[in-house]
Amino acid sequence: MTKEDTYTISDNDGEHQIRLSPPASAAQRFSIAQLADSNQVYALCAALGACWRGSGRPKAKIGTYKYDFAKYGQAVFDELDARGCTPEHWVDAASAAFLACLGGMIDVEEVEALAGFTENQEESTGA
Repeated sequence: MTKEDTYTISDNDGEHQIRLSPPASAAQRFSIAQLADSNQVYALCAALGACWRGSGRPKAKIGTYKYDFAKYGQAVFDELDARGCTPEHWVDAASAAFLACLGGMIDVEEVEALAGFTENQEESTGA
């Protein structure tokens, strides 16, 4: 994703041209990524709300939900739904936002390398 990527999201107020920019906080990006294990829809909505730059940005703020990204994702979903914005309108942008949140995190190859790091080591007997 480049900074020039824009998405159009339609709701009852019209069309919103937005761009996506992930949160500066690595902890927030990691929390959004982890949320996908338990609720992919809320993870997508949390990513979209956190990355949305431009008109029509959801009014929900993560601080209001004490940095509980599941509750924040639910609030973003509910707000978009109340505005007549169905998942078909926002799923592409939300997917790109989620991927933007994953940027710079450990990748699969690194995980596999770390997993193999301790496999062949002998257990310590403490002696």
